[in-house]
Parts: sequence; C-alpha cells; structure tokens
Amino acid sequence: MNAIVELFASLSTQELLMLHLLLSSTLAIVASTLLKNKYTTPFLWIFTIIFSINLIAPILGYLFTFTLTIILVWVKKKHYLHSVETFNHEEFLKNSYPQVKRIFGEGAINSLATDTQNHSPNKMKGLVFMANHPSKDNFSLIKGLLSDPNNEIRLYSFSVLANAEGELNDKISHTQQIFDATIDSLKKAKLASELAFYYWEFIHYGLSDKETNKFIMDKVTYYANFALGHHFESGKLYALLGKNAFLQKAYLDASVYFHKALKLGIKKSTIAPYLAEISFDNRKFTEVHTLLLEINPLETSALTAPLRAQWTSR
Repeated sequence: MNAIVELFASLSTQELLMLHLLLSSTLAIVASTLLKNKYTTPFLWIFTIIFSINLIAPILGYLFTFTLTIILVWVKKKHYLHSVETFNHEEFLKNSYPQVKRIFGEGAINSLATDTQNHSPNKMKGLVFMANHPSKDNFSLIKGLLSDPNNEIRLYSFSVLANAEGELNDKISHTQQIFDATIDSLKKAKLASELAFYYWEFIHYGLSDKETNKFIMDKVTYYANFALGHHFESGKLYALLGKNAFLQKAYLDASVYFHKALKLGIKKSTIAPYLAEISFDNRKFTEVHTLLLEINPLETSALTAPLRAQWTSR
C-alpha cells in the first residue's frame, strides 16, 4: 500500500492528470458497454454521464461507477404490457393459430381449371396437384374439367373422381359388413358414427349429384341418429346432423342440432356461420351480428373472416 502511495506521490501533476483521464475513460467505456446491451439508452450518452462523474470525483467516482454498474447489470428490469385488454393471452395459448399454406396457389389453380383455351402442360400439373390435395374446392374444379376440350384432361379428371368415389365406397362397404355382424351396442354405435361421416364425405366433397344427394343425406341421418340413439353422445354427430339438415333447408331442425353440438363442446366458430345464415334467412339481423361477433378472430377461415369483418365493423 505504501509503495502505491509513494508511486502516486512521485508522479507530476501532468502525469496524474493523464492517469486520471485514462482511468476515467476506461471505466466509462467498460460500464457503457455492459449497460448498452441491457438498456435502450445510447452508448454515447451513457459514456458521457459516467465519464463526467469520474472526471469530477477522481476516487469516489471510480467506486461509484463500479458499484452502479454492478447493480444495473444484475438488477431485473420490470416489463409492462400495454393495451392488454385487446389481447386475451390465455385464449391465444389455448388455440392454435390457423396455418395458411399456398403450395400451388388458389388463384393459379382456378385460372388453369376454368380456362378452356389453355391446353398447356401447366393445366395437367394443376390437375395433378388438385388430385394430390383433395378438398371441397379442388373436387369442384376437377368435376368442371370433365367437360374440358382436352381428352387427356377429361380422362384424368374422371379417373381422379372415380378413384375418390371408389375409396369411399370401399370404406362404407367394409364398415357396413362389420356393423351388420356386430352385436355389442356401443361398438355398433361407433361404427354407425363412422358410416354417417363416410356418407357425408360424398356431400362435402361434391362427389354426389342431385339424383343421389337425397339418398346419401338420408343415410347420414339414419346412421347418426342410430349412434345417438344408442347413447353415443357426440357433439360432432349433432353438428353433422345440423349441416345435413341445413343443406335440406330444414332450418329449425338444424338450429336444434347445432345448439346441442355447442353444449357438447363443439367450437362456436364452426357453428356460428350456419346459425348466422339461419338468422339472416329469418331476417333476424341483430342475431347475425351477435353470432359473428362471438367467433374467435383466430379461428376464422377464408370464408368466415370477411363475413365477420363486415358484420362486426363499427
């Protein structure tokens, strides 16, 4: 300790001043570097404040800089959320955000499928894409291609639709055989539920036509009611019966089924559009607004989102 004191005592005033400037700037640089990573304050501003403190108070300034830097680096900064009333955090965590995938492009697919003048290989590529990605809209476009001028397009479209119908018929035939041979009532009810949904796929994908729609809808009603009649309570079955009745314009029955589905846990976002259309048909416009307003914005689809935005905008 005495050696350090003697060393400082031997230095001239100019040397002490240079040493003071060096220590002050070094401490300020170190402290500013540590603090700028944690706080949004600019580096130059932090450096200027700390360097000034060190410069004014040679020894106390060094201790103050060291202590303050340690405290500010280790202290936990409290974060505040603003406008949290507009965002339900728990609700967001419970619901997965809908994924939107554009592999080929809806606009391009629709353009290729409906362009009767286009006989390029791109049209066949679009048809192959739709065949590998079955959906209600894609099957509708494929059915439209049955009248395409290109023989290859027509034949391939027919093949795709025939294969889809064949797969569904095979599922129904296989399940029906097990259903007929089953004695256990609960198992029989589960099989009836499967049959109801298999038949519904003909309607959903547009694989049936006007001549067979009534037959298929009756099958959906029969097997769904069979399952429910054997104590196989299912919100999905009630929702299915609601959609089936809705397509037949039996709106009163559809409304009853939909409300039973809601009580059994079916999300309102999947039911509300149907109930809203029923209310609209009955000219109950206030109910339409209320129903669409209750749909979770995170669960809207490309079809329901514009409706909700139009009816709930102020």
